[in-house]
Amino acid sequence: MALTRCGKCGERMSTLAAVCKKCGTAVADAPEPRAPSFLGNMTLHYLLAALLFLAGAWMYGQAYYGRGAPPSTLANVLLYGGLVWYAVARCVSWFVRR
Repeated sequence: MALTRCGKCGERMSTLAAVCKKCGTAVADAPEPRAPSFLGNMTLHYLLAALLFLAGAWMYGQAYYGRGAPPSTLANVLLYGGLVWYAVARCVSWFVRR
């Protein structure tokens, strides 16, 4: 947040303010208020969820087709963690845009 001076009274004010607190003069170039975003860009959340899911799926494939052993706990955590992360990100995205 930067500070500027009111054009009418010279009082210091925020560049995000719509009116001067001292004289009430409206600022012509006041920015429109934005809705808060959930941790920035949602695409990043989708990408990370997909990477977790794919890493878990790859580990499952290695366990079953490579060694014939049951998958490790890490494979479960990655696979289901990716699914849950994606589901939560979609729900949050839906609720924020509503």
